[in-house]
Amino acid sequence: MDATVNWWGSDVGQAIQNRILDFTKRSDHAYVQWNPFLACRELTCAQIKLPLQTILQMNRPLRGLITSNTLIHKRREPYLINGDLIVMPGAKLTIEPGVELHFAPNTGLLVLGHLNASGTPKDPIVMRLANKQFVIEQIQNGHNPFQYHFTDEVPFSKYQVRINS
Repeated sequence: MDATVNWWGSDVGQAIQNRILDFTKRSDHAYVQWNPFLACRELTCAQIKLPLQTILQMNRPLRGLITSNTLIHKRREPYLINGDLIVMPGAKLTIEPGVELHFAPNTGLLVLGHLNASGTPKDPIVMRLANKQFVIEQIQNGHNPFQYHFTDEVPFSKYQVRINS
């Protein structure tokens, strides 16, 4: 949806992004193109065009659009996915063996581009629902500005996803 050249109540890009609930936050919504935007509420105001960062910050919870080739590397602690992670057409997400992705409730991975995720018997790739304690720890450590509502504590059993081509 083209929503460019509008006044969003702010001239700060992050504040504008926080106001828009679109495809970047929920994959069942339309994508909203809001940049460039007006610098004030008057139609005679200047337009501002911001460079948008689409690189995932691996030291923070992951969410949003992946628009270029991206690698999620193995580390000791799991990654928290706190919003839909969307691989856009023309982009490739590579997940190294041994990576653990813990998804907050009502979040997922949508691949419209390419996904390369090949675990090994020694280092499987684990994708699971984040448990309540893990999310609470993320919030307490200041890494997660979003609140989640767990309706029940569902025990997790590991599943393997195998795609034959």
